Amino acid sequence: MQRELESGQRETRPFELKAEIQKGRFFIVEGQKAYVAEMGEETLTDQGRTDARLRVIFDNGTESRMLMRSLQRALNKDEAGRRITESVAGPLFADAPKKATAPPARSMSCAASRIIQWCLRTGTSCTRLA
Repeated sequence: MQRELESGQRETRPFELKAEIQKGRFFIVEGQKAYVAEMGEETLTDQGRTDARLRVIFDNGTESRMLMRSLQRALNKDEAGRRITESVAGPLFADAPKKATAPPARSMSCAASRIIQWCLRTGTSCTRLA
């Protein structure tokens, strides 16, 4: 992903709306890249706001099962909080679907880190991390 950011295929933009938090999206929060791997059913809070349980994987390999509103608050609180745009493949491959399988991890302890690194390196949206 870092190469895509440097080449201009992806950009970082200020976080603005809760609607930007969706499965398969990347963010920068508290200096770490965060990938929303899963998003549960949306529910209504007691205050009438929507929320959902997320599975977020950070670039240091840690995972969190946080609420969408918690991620939203963290991004809004962090002055450097950003969203990372989708990869722009260019006119020749813009409509081509990306299909690939992730390489097997050598151990379960490094599986999440390897899958995220592979997704970032290949520009593939890793929506199924099993």
